[in-house]
Amino acid sequence: MLHGNPEAVWKFYNTLKSNALTFHQTVVRLVSKLEFITGLGIALAESIGVDSFLNVQEKLGELIVQVESIKGLLHASEIVTQKDQFGMLTPSPIPLQTARNLGMRYYPRAIEILQQIGAGGYTQTPSTTVENSGEIRAYLETYYRGATVSASQKIKLFKVAWDIVGSPLGSRHELYERLYAGEASRMYALQYLASDKTALEKRLERFWTITEERRNEP
Repeated sequence: MLHGNPEAVWKFYNTLKSNALTFHQTVVRLVSKLEFITGLGIALAESIGVDSFLNVQEKLGELIVQVESIKGLLHASEIVTQKDQFGMLTPSPIPLQTARNLGMRYYPRAIEILQQIGAGGYTQTPSTTVENSGEIRAYLETYYRGATVSASQKIKLFKVAWDIVGSPLGSRHELYERLYAGEASRMYALQYLASDKTALEKRLERFWTITEERRNEP
């Protein structure tokens, strides 16, 4: 329907409804990915017994803050809805755009935290599984077991985490989340330019007015 029709593409791109629905699905995707990384980070930390360290707890807490912040913005967009001429509810684009902009920095940071938690363990992960390790199976079960999990489960956790932080697929996902909506500084600037700043300016004006009135009181 849009092939070979740049005018239609541009009109679609600038339609509030199409943007709101597009933004909504991208934020749902972001929540899912951040939730998975957070769950994996917690499981990884527990498996090697570092979840009791304050610096690791801080990083895990940061992952949870990321998830809850994006979920809160997603829910806000669904509460503050608008009806179009057909009676169709459209999510509010402002919290969605905020979530998208945060996600461009949240996701790379989540990957970084996962790297820091796994640390050197990624370079020591066996290329095979315990079940397929043949004559070295006994050694893996003895020396690669985790603090709270078996060697088999620990290897699986590190392999999944490596797929996210070090594989070609993981690298493409990180690059995508950084740039799919545009360069971060440009997108933040666009949100500033598109925002209604009247209420913020009026609040400051009221502050000056009240301050002046009190200064002139006898």
